[in-house]
Amino acid sequence: MALSLLTVLIWKYNIQSVTKVDSIMPGFFVSLVSFFLLSYFLADSTNKKKSFSSRIELDDSKKTSTIESIKSFSLYKYCNSHLPKSSSNMYMYFGMAIYLTLIINFTYDKSIYQEHVFLINALQVSILAIGVFFLYNVFWLQNMEGNKYLGIIWFCTVFTSLAFISSLMVLISKLTHASLIVLTIHLAIIPMLVGWRAGIIMIIIGLGLSFSLYINFVDTISTSEIYNYQLKLLYIVLMIMGFSVTFIREKQEKEVKIEKKVAIYAERINDQEEEIARLASTAEKILNNVNHELRLPVGNVRNFSEMIKEGLGKYSKEQLEMLSSELYQNSNRLSSMILNMLDLAMLDTRQVKLKKSKIDFSKLVEERINNCRHVYTESYEIEFEVEIEHNISIEIDPNYMRQVIDNLIINAMKHSTEGPITIKLKKSKQVISFAISNVGDKIPHRELYDIFRAFKMSSKTEKKNEGRGIGLTLCKAAIEAHKGMITAENHDNGARFRFTLPL
Repeated sequence: MALSLLTVLIWKYNIQSVTKVDSIMPGFFVSLVSFFLLSYFLADSTNKKKSFSSRIELDDSKKTSTIESIKSFSLYKYCNSHLPKSSSNMYMYFGMAIYLTLIINFTYDKSIYQEHVFLINALQVSILAIGVFFLYNVFWLQNMEGNKYLGIIWFCTVFTSLAFISSLMVLISKLTHASLIVLTIHLAIIPMLVGWRAGIIMIIIGLGLSFSLYINFVDTISTSEIYNYQLKLLYIVLMIMGFSVTFIREKQEKEVKIEKKVAIYAERINDQEEEIARLASTAEKILNNVNHELRLPVGNVRNFSEMIKEGLGKYSKEQLEMLSSELYQNSNRLSSMILNMLDLAMLDTRQVKLKKSKIDFSKLVEERINNCRHVYTESYEIEFEVEIEHNISIEIDPNYMRQVIDNLIINAMKHSTEGPITIKLKKSKQVISFAISNVGDKIPHRELYDIFRAFKMSSKTEKKNEGRGIGLTLCKAAIEAHKGMITAENHDNGARFRFTLPL
């Protein structure tokens, strides 16, 4: 206020006599500029606790986001994003606001009306047509929803009716007080309808276009009147810009933030629904497959244990050894299957907490190789070629890693037809690498990308007694829980699985 008053006094007594421009306009301009500068610096002073580097990073991120938004700008998307939210009601209010232009008709001097009767009537008909079109939006709005051109039509209509036609009719009326009030109301409504950025651009272009059209094609204006008209219109523009930037901008940006939050919450709800559906699907698959997978080993364990119970004296030593071996293998298979299912369910719901400890990974791998060879030596008579780097220490959950190595070794034994199973373990600067390859069945190319999916079995090796595709899924879940990565590939004579763990 002090700067504005000082500007008015200096201008009035030193500059106004030379420029013939009233001191109110420069005073208003200085007031507006000082208001924005104070607003900026006062807002900035509340953030002094932030470090200088963080401010630079924030500015850089803003510049980057601005550049990206300019590159990806789409006129259709921008216009459609600024369509009225409360659809029919807002369109109806817009139609009623357009009818305010008709008030200007009562401000025309009789001679002016007779001189420009054709143009005035054409503008009135346009206003009436647009107003009726939007007042009765119920007949067309439902059919137009989803149309990508609706936003363009909305912006063009707002510009034509409120910015261009309204300002042209005000100029024809010679800027009467009533017409200026109507124009001010219309210009104030524009930023509310299309956003403050587009609104300011519309106002400037609309006033400039109507003023240029008026002085070139409608009527002549004396030099003194031109300055008077320009000052009045400029005053209105500055007032509307200040109103838009100060009040409407803050309101619309808050609405955008709320809409973004709503979208984020909606996305979270959608993700949760998908997660629930995925877990339900996993549970259904487990229930569908558990009947087959558990029934056979449970039945075998029961039958063999009954045979042993009913007649230990009936069987020879060789027969008892065979029965005990079958009982051991079936109970081992049953135990492995149940544990795999339970661990997979825990990993799949992301509820598992790894109990890590630092162990000798080299010894763990050797131990699991010997154990698997001992358990399955009768079913799979296959040689092993082992290259293990010694004394590799790593912090892992030993229980899960035992299951991973067991599953990979058993999988390689099942799908080997000849030749040795090669196992390599080595350490680099940052990771531990484990690889196991067999000579035999290759993985069909189309199945390489989903072989780790639950209950997915190779089409070449699917048998009733070959498991239900849980082991590899557990391997992937456990490795990824340790921040590692596992892959499957084919080589010349078979398949190879490889995983890495970060040191």
